[in-house]
Amino acid sequence: MRYDWDSIERYLDGFPTCCIKFIFRHSFKGEVIIMRKHVVVAVLLLSITVLTFSYFMYLELNDSSNYFEGRDTRKMFGDGSLQIGHSPGADILNDLEEHKVIEKEIYSYEQKGKFLYCYGRVGFTVISIKDKTIRQLKVNTA
Repeated sequence: MRYDWDSIERYLDGFPTCCIKFIFRHSFKGEVIIMRKHVVVAVLLLSITVLTFSYFMYLELNDSSNYFEGRDTRKMFGDGSLQIGHSPGADILNDLEEHKVIEKEIYSYEQKGKFLYCYGRVGFTVISIKDKTIRQLKVNTA
């Protein structure tokens, strides 16, 4: 479509002037061709969607953790090697790096700073998440 300058000024009345470069392009003959607003909006939305998807893929591929959350994982700590998993009837604290179960039956747990505090069937367990040092205090229930 080709318009004269008067119809263009009426069309742009109240429209932000920063968007003029996106809406107009000049042909070699000096005529002005108007691109529809919805085309510009569609192109902008498509570019935002592609950039957002690319950013999330970048974050997913550059995940520094070698340990992944399984379907029974309730909580991951540190680099992901310490995990509290759920099995029928109990929560289990696993060390995936050492391939061992630290506590088979957890009643409660809490993370404060660099430490994980657990209370379970064995007793109290304190784990330094950064160093992975484990201290267990066994409780006699007899």
